[in-house]
Amino acid sequence: MIPSILYAALVFAVLVVVHEAGHFAMAKKVGVRVLRFSIGYPPKLFGFRRGETEYSVGATPFGGYVRMLGDEVGEKPTAEEITLYLHEVGLDLIGAARARGVLQAGSG
Repeated sequence: MIPSILYAALVFAVLVVVHEAGHFAMAKKVGVRVLRFSIGYPPKLFGFRRGETEYSVGATPFGGYVRMLGDEVGEKPTAEEITLYLHEVGLDLIGAARARGVLQAGSG
């Protein structure tokens, strides 16, 4: 009984990863910047940044998401959503400037 439950959970986890990887791949293919690829939901247990994308594993299992630049801004964004959006755009611009040697690692 227990092994069956564990196998089912493993299959579900693989399906979540494949599903979210599909969102990630299509966003990259059409040129949308992906800010975060997460398996599990926040709070974040651990993660790393590679390029413009943060890869993370969250504490709440059996889910995941791909966060793309501009996702958080709806038709009528709140002040908090606008602040978050501008912060992420700023980080993206700073990262691009550092990658091109315009900014040094400790500045900005």
